[in-house]
Amino acid sequence: MKNLRKIVSFLVVFAMIFSMCMTVFATEATPKYSITVKTTDASSVSIAGKTYTAYRLFDVTYSGDNYAYTVTDEFKNFKYKKADDTEVSGKDLVDYIGTLTGSDKEAELQNVAKEALKFATADTTKVNTTFTAVGRAVTEADGISDTNIKEIAVIDVQKAGYYLVTGDAKALNNDEESNNQIVSACILTTADPKEEITVKADAPTVEKNIVTKEEKGTDKEELSKTNNAAIGDSVKFKVTSNVPDMKGYKKYYFVLKDTMSKGLEFDPSSVNIKIGNKVLDLDVKNEEDNTVQKRDYSLKYETDDNGETTIEIVFRNFIQYADNAGDKIVVTYSATVTEKAETTNTGNENKVDLTYSNNPNVTDDGDEDDEDKPGSNSTTGKTPESKTYTYVTELVLYKIDGKTNQPLTGAEFDITSNDVMNTVLVKKQEYVEAGENEIATHYALKDGTYTEKDPVREGDNADIDSYVDGVKKYLLKETVNRETKPAEGEYKVHVKVGEDGKVKLTGLKEGTYTIVETEAPDGYNKLDANAITPVGIAWNAPEENSTTCSWTYTNTDLENQVGINQLTVKNYSGTQLPETGGIGTTIFYIIGGILVVGAGVLLVTKKRMSK
Repeated sequence: MKNLRKIVSFLVVFAMIFSMCMTVFATEATPKYSITVKTTDASSVSIAGKTYTAYRLFDVTYSGDNYAYTVTDEFKNFKYKKADDTEVSGKDLVDYIGTLTGSDKEAELQNVAKEALKFATADTTKVNTTFTAVGRAVTEADGISDTNIKEIAVIDVQKAGYYLVTGDAKALNNDEESNNQIVSACILTTADPKEEITVKADAPTVEKNIVTKEEKGTDKEELSKTNNAAIGDSVKFKVTSNVPDMKGYKKYYFVLKDTMSKGLEFDPSSVNIKIGNKVLDLDVKNEEDNTVQKRDYSLKYETDDNGETTIEIVFRNFIQYADNAGDKIVVTYSATVTEKAETTNTGNENKVDLTYSNNPNVTDDGDEDDEDKPGSNSTTGKTPESKTYTYVTELVLYKIDGKTNQPLTGAEFDITSNDVMNTVLVKKQEYVEAGENEIATHYALKDGTYTEKDPVREGDNADIDSYVDGVKKYLLKETVNRETKPAEGEYKVHVKVGEDGKVKLTGLKEGTYTIVETEAPDGYNKLDANAITPVGIAWNAPEENSTTCSWTYTNTDLENQVGINQLTVKNYSGTQLPETGGIGTTIFYIIGGILVVGAGVLLVTKKRMSK
């Protein structure tokens, strides 16, 4: 019996406490018996504040160096059904447990312990002889020299015997909100007057990253929690976990839940899942009769009214991987950055969590519609969310009179980049016909401007001739035009400033941007093609413990400017004359990165031109 292997797994443990040789202690006081449950620096759980209970399953008697076990009166009615459906109890139970040595018998040993625990805690059984202790942090008064031991629960018991010990352990990877607890499997071990049991709970974890770079045909890749992207770009995500130790379980739930913000559109065809070297197959649905052929996992996703997408991956019959404990689980999939993406420096969030079984002593049928998914009464734990962030920015061009600083309309620009632009949203204020439930307010004038003043049709003050028609009214509102990168050829975004002299380019990422004025406002001189110096936008990832990024802007005149919110371009009327130094563009920026335009991406430019 002393050869029974110590199995420390999740929560429930058997511990054998037996006396020293009676001959040796004939003249000494009766030893004090105890079982110490402990965690170490390597433990992934905490037992602080958790109550541990010991039940004595077997008594032990001694005759010299010989000893024998007998089932206690409280467990005399306990019967264990073996795999061949035969039942053992009393002396036969003692003998059977004595055969369960070696690693190949661990699972069966744990099953015996689980059934004994069920018997002990059943209402009809009423096993009243229990010994308890509450887990706590180690103190100097404990006199423990091993500095790796963090917490202990010392259970004092009456005498030698074979004990069943049960309690809880909180997974350290759980946050306060989920606060789920792990319930351990079982262990049988022998001990002299004092026995120690180390709780090693194998709580699953989950980690999500963005694949920022990978070499085709190789396993080389770069991962990050953050990235920057343009609207229309595809972002690849990688979720990793490991097959947990499932000893003692007959069924195990393993469900991933991913939540994408409205700025990301999930691509279900991109999903790929591997456990170790095995590529898993997705369930196949027959659309004709709506039946499902179950394979290795199911995939469901739904987008709510706010544009947020929830993705659920349920692993089928996950207990089949019990022999693969420790194998890596890798899930990859992609999403496209959409026009709904946030352009603030707080980014577009993507998060994942994992729901898993945490009590080997409880087996249920799962969800009524899916047995591989936990039901409302299932005992499960949940990991904290693992999050990633994708950042997008925008640029505002502002055209003004070089002398009066008043906004100018009519200016047009071409914007090109070093192949980093994808889909660009061009936003500006302009007068349009009112839509449903909108109220038009302005008349169009022949000089291209608009007025709220009603036309005077007769008399000395008549001005109807200056109106386009003096009847139709228009509404000033922001319009959005979508520019999409062509499959081939140069990608050039052509824009025209709005009624307030501004035009906003939304959906940009870091890169080099070239801006050329192609049309000046009426009565003004057009800038030379090279008047505005190409500007580099650099994205700076958030610092540790932060989700707020920043952007840096560089050109030949201004380096590492942070927080620029607007590129102001001046035009002058009259004859062009040479002048030393460029004053065609003016940069406005805000210290500390507080962005006026929501995204905070304005290019720093330089104009080389003459008045």
